[in-house]
Amino acid sequence: MQAGQALCQVCPDVDLPEEDGGLEVGCNGQVLDGTFWADATGDITSCCEAVLEQRDVFDTTGLANPKQARNAWLYDNFLTCTGIRTVYPVP
Repeated sequence: MQAGQALCQVCPDVDLPEEDGGLEVGCNGQVLDGTFWADATGDITSCCEAVLEQRDVFDTTGLANPKQARNAWLYDNFLTCTGIRTVYPVP
């Protein structure tokens, strides 16, 4: 599953348009196994909020697929925040 799809599954407001505070990520009906998120040691809601705050920090200059790259970076940050997996580098 793509990073944007995974964020869409776990963060309740990521399907909002960017101008409304969302990540502009659409869900396509794919569903993750809920036990994956159950392994989180950090607060998922707080991590979703942190991801939304980081959305505009990612520099998309010169990238061929900026939204996909940004979503992958945000997803890595989300996994690190929740404690599911540590992914480097995270600012």
